[in-house]
Amino acid sequence: MSPLLNLKSFAAAGGVLNGVWPEVEVVGRPQPFDRLAADACEPGGLSVVEWTITGEQHLALDGAPTVWLHVLASAKTRLICQRCLAPADVAVESSRTFRFVRDEETAALEDDASEEDVLVQTDPFDWVQLLEDELIMSTPLVPMHDVCPNAPALIDPLSLPDAEADRIHPFADLRSRMGQSST
Repeated sequence: MSPLLNLKSFAAAGGVLNGVWPEVEVVGRPQPFDRLAADACEPGGLSVVEWTITGEQHLALDGAPTVWLHVLASAKTRLICQRCLAPADVAVESSRTFRFVRDEETAALEDDASEEDVLVQTDPFDWVQLLEDELIMSTPLVPMHDVCPNAPALIDPLSLPDAEADRIHPFADLRSRMGQSST
């Protein structure tokens, strides 16, 4: 499967690409998702990447065909939980729509006003890099377990003895000395 795609032809045909990585590895061929795998806390920490890319072509107001790409991707990666510092399996998902325009100036002008993301159309287009970028941006900044496996049990404060009665007050000695000097 080639990471390069002719966007115009793909969109005009209503193309669909989907797959799962890892696929059969070809020795000597660069593996996709190597940047995403590098973020994992251990080798082999990126276990599964699934994706679907769908192309569409719409007519713009001026009648020119516009390329649209819908990207749905998910991955499972192992990251360090920032609460307990143990490895955590984290699901990462991205669902985005992209509209392609002819140049950077147009993309900059239209991106803020659009619900979809606006990118510059280049042919051939590296769709694997787009998938990886989307998954990296969807990775949580602070990964955590839902419930940390080795976290100590929480103590119910109501089950503790009355701490106020046993508490040493920091100014108790000063209070007693003040009382002695005034007599």
